[in-house]
Amino acid sequence: MRTIVGRLADLRLRELFKLLASAGAEGRLLIDTSVGRAELLVREGEVCGAVTPPLVVAYTTRSGSFSFHPESVQAEGWMPTEEFLLLVEARAGEEEGGEEEVRVAPAASEPSDPLGELRDSLAEIPLGQASATLLVASADPRPYRALESVWRRRGWEMVLLQEPRWPEEAVPDAVVLHLPSSGTLAGQEAAWLGLLRRASSHLPPVPTVWIGGLADPELRHEAIVAGADFLLPAPMGEVGEAARRFREELTVVLERLLSLRHATAENAAEAFRDFFLALHADAAPAELRASLLRVAATSFRRGVLVAVRPGLLETLGGFGLGQSCPRQVSRGIEVLERAIATRRAIRCADVEPEQRHALGVLLAGGAGADGEILPLLEGEACVGVFVGDGSLRPGESTAALAMLLARSGTVVGH
Repeated sequence: MRTIVGRLADLRLRELFKLLASAGAEGRLLIDTSVGRAELLVREGEVCGAVTPPLVVAYTTRSGSFSFHPESVQAEGWMPTEEFLLLVEARAGEEEGGEEEVRVAPAASEPSDPLGELRDSLAEIPLGQASATLLVASADPRPYRALESVWRRRGWEMVLLQEPRWPEEAVPDAVVLHLPSSGTLAGQEAAWLGLLRRASSHLPPVPTVWIGGLADPELRHEAIVAGADFLLPAPMGEVGEAARRFREELTVVLERLLSLRHATAENAAEAFRDFFLALHADAAPAELRASLLRVAATSFRRGVLVAVRPGLLETLGGFGLGQSCPRQVSRGIEVLERAIATRRAIRCADVEPEQRHALGVLLAGGAGADGEILPLLEGEACVGVFVGDGSLRPGESTAALAMLLARSGTVVGH
């Protein structure tokens, strides 16, 4: 990570800490305000330092500047970022309620920053987090009592049900199906297999671990055919060496399955953070656009970014094209003109095949039904469009990418 500098008017103190924590940053953070400088140490979501008047001013007025210098830091007295911000907020409340007022010198007029609004708005887009929700369906919850705290430390939340049913809440990241003993399973096999099929048929499929019932060759065969990712024998009790090995094996299996499922999401979060950081590192315009395309490349196999100019479209970059793209393309491609005029995203599945084929001037062979056309806006005008093709995450929404692109019009003309 490089040194990051910026203005607190563009990035609030809370969002700055959120960004550094999400990036796992370690180093020294300097906050400069009209009442002095505050210096803090930051390390993987924790902060070390005192709550001083400059910090209070930075938090309450969003005035001043910051600079983060990555380096290895050692200190005592670390605390989670959220706890530290609560202390700052409490001190700010004391200052407001006290007789003495923190006086802030009038800020000097600063030149307009066309990327400032973009930096500020990106704070509203959630960054990826290393967490997971595990659905455990088990008639006997005892083997999982010792696992709950272990999994929580890994960032995994366990939803424990004593019957095989799909949750009404959010879709889980993985499912553990722990069958009853053979003596009580008779006649219930269909319900457990039904939940397994529900998980494997989801888009994208939810990984599943099937526990128990392995002595029944027919049931074992049906579980494999229905989509079980891994089969484990049921533990004999909840204590002893065998139970310990079961908990360890199940955790390792889930970790491997989750790492495969989250690889694309983590890449997307990392690409988003890189783009966010590029905005604060005074990156060159071409680097900003390349960083934006890296974000899009976590959702599509190929794509191209074009700027809307009078009478033509100018190609600014792309990925996965397999051949060079024309530098300029004449206006008049119907589906692109519709996206430009309406300033709305268009799913290629909603347009006629010949209109998708017309995109072949940008993407060889045109776009498939899973392609999308996403506008880039600057104020009320559409100043660019991104055309993506070949979804890397079928069934998942691209709303976050569409939101990011819609707010990135300044990058096109920057």
